[in-house]
Amino acid sequence: MRTMRKVVLFGVLTAAMTAATGASAARATASGESIGIAEKGTLTISADRLFGATWTQSSVDDPAKSKDKFTSFGLLWSGPVGTGAGLASPYNIPRAGVDYTIIPNLTLGGSIGFYSQSHGTENTNPNTGVITSQDQESVTAFAFAPRVGYVLGFTPNFGLWLRGGFTYFNMSVDPHPGNTNIGTVSNYGYSGFSINLEPQLVISPVEHFGFTVGLVADLPLGGSEKTTTYLGNGGTRTDSLGLGVTNIGLTVGLLGWF
Repeated sequence: MRTMRKVVLFGVLTAAMTAATGASAARATASGESIGIAEKGTLTISADRLFGATWTQSSVDDPAKSKDKFTSFGLLWSGPVGTGAGLASPYNIPRAGVDYTIIPNLTLGGSIGFYSQSHGTENTNPNTGVITSQDQESVTAFAFAPRVGYVLGFTPNFGLWLRGGFTYFNMSVDPHPGNTNIGTVSNYGYSGFSINLEPQLVISPVEHFGFTVGLVADLPLGGSEKTTTYLGNGGTRTDSLGLGVTNIGLTVGLLGWF
């Protein structure tokens, strides 16, 4: 009985706090004291997930063996996570965001991130001085995340931006360019789809500019890892496995609006 009373009390307090927060934000908006991104017709440009502390886990379902799991934690640094290729988490790539306030407090927009890496080697023959170069692995990745948001503007300098949506990512790795030997892997391909939640505190020290600090949670809905292997005579074989990438963290970003 005592536990039930505590649960009921907690529910009442939570509801009261939510109502008070909403009423405060509504009064601020009505009096013109709300933070700028809450105003109808505002266009917000942001740089999301610039740095922070994140926990990421990648899980690959391989029918030939037990499930592989890779877990990483980074503070101001996004290390490799995932498969044998050692890829960085697609959710920790910094993104450019665009959002538009369609009605007071309600935003619609999204973000996109892109990453590209190439690798080459140069070797000098010590006897002849001849330099030979060779291309090595290359990586290309992008993430696209449409979202909707609601702004609780408490003052012109402070607010809470509740954002959520979906993310699609695709990553491609070419580990051995130009090598067509039988059994050589020509390409790793990774893709996934997730739901993401991003409640962000918005702090605006000057008009039309601020930064965000908040939690992020990317929860996998599906994904795949595809490996393409040369079979000889120009033929290839593609194998596909299930992939899930979960990401949770605290991130920091920048934004401006007009």
